[in-house]
Amino acid sequence: SALVLDNRSGEILAWVGSQDFFDEANGGQIDGVRLKSSSGSTLKPFLYATALERGFTASTLLPDLDLTFGAQESYRPENFDRRSRGPVRLRTALASSLNVPAVYVLSQVGLADFLATLRELGFGIPEDAAARAGLGAAVGNLEVSLLELAGAFSVFPNGGFLRGLRVIRELESADGLRIPAGGRETGNEAGGKRVFGEQAAWLIADILADPAARAPGFGTRSRFNTSFPALFKSGTASEYTSLWCIGALPEYTVGVWAGNFDGRPAFGATGSSLPAEVAVRVLQQLEAGAGEGAVPTGEILPAQGPPHGMAEVRICALSGYRASPSCPATRQEYFLSGSVPRQICPVHGGGGSMEELLPQLFLGQGRAPRILFPRDRMVFYREAEAEAGSQAIPCWIVADPQDRITVELNGTVLASADSSWLLPVEPGSYHLEVRGKFGREAVSYSVR
Repeated sequence: SALVLDNRSGEILAWVGSQDFFDEANGGQIDGVRLKSSSGSTLKPFLYATALERGFTASTLLPDLDLTFGAQESYRPENFDRRSRGPVRLRTALASSLNVPAVYVLSQVGLADFLATLRELGFGIPEDAAARAGLGAAVGNLEVSLLELAGAFSVFPNGGFLRGLRVIRELESADGLRIPAGGRETGNEAGGKRVFGEQAAWLIADILADPAARAPGFGTRSRFNTSFPALFKSGTASEYTSLWCIGALPEYTVGVWAGNFDGRPAFGATGSSLPAEVAVRVLQQLEAGAGEGAVPTGEILPAQGPPHGMAEVRICALSGYRASPSCPATRQEYFLSGSVPRQICPVHGGGGSMEELLPQLFLGQGRAPRILFPRDRMVFYREAEAEAGSQAIPCWIVADPQDRITVELNGTVLASADSSWLLPVEPGSYHLEVRGKFGREAVSYSVR
């Protein structure tokens, strides 16, 4: 099933309910555009936009760890690939669609506020959704339709403004006069309403169009690497019953759903495969102007440049703070007004440590020490032309302040440090272990 929207006018330009209307054996007469299915990861952009407007930034460090949420009824989310990546910046967490950081953010934003935002975006969220979905609302415990999802996603290329969707452009009266038809209208501001600020909406769009931030989750050769700027969000239900991909240009939003109408799992496919391929092909045709002339699309929205008032700052790619001259990896990052980090990276710039940087919420008191980086099964590559000793792998460990820990690499005890060590970049296989009075953790990694 597929849907194509004109972002500016809210007009629905294409509506495909099923692959074949006459395929009665496979439910061809079911309208998949209106069918409610598990949302998978598709609601994460709306969660992170809410978080940005609550004080989070694109450089905020989030825990991608083996965390358990709740007390009486515990919930332990996992990433799609069942791997943890340690501390990650919000930009990477969203673009790579990591599950644990999303659940953590929802625990901080609040389930009630997130559900209220979804209702503002036009999702038909039932009254008992909080009790039924819990924190899993961030990763697929809610059911949505393609119509709702595509309409809501257009809020990002629209700068935070939600248009009312128009299914019919005009009607012909009995006397032959053509009368404009509004379709579904929301709000009173030119057939729509503002849900997110322009800065937050632009930043989410920028993140969802960032190939580098997407690489940890989807690799460097994902289907989303188009030759033109476009933002994407995919999703896969836990039982592979629903596969989603939403993509957008400044002018258009394209939504695709794939699955079996009888609920059978679609094994061997994910939202970033089949639906993504369809969404990319449609956007390629729209970008090339294949759809011009069929339906006027109205004024084209600006495609580049942050909104007025946003700041661009060079940050440490590891800590998320302002970069120091000693930071080994940096990048430019955008910040909403009033949210620019002032502190220089405390890890590489001095004056602090990873123990201070990574709050105890990543760990909890009386818990076993954690190796935040490297994570298990990671592979590192040595730069052939680099001078000996000029490269190193940062090792980040967080432990209870009352715990005296021992860190070993391949059986050799490493010299004491506050919370971070530098590991050699020499080809081979490595076993890293940390032990303390509250327990131990070990990871294995390799250098090639």
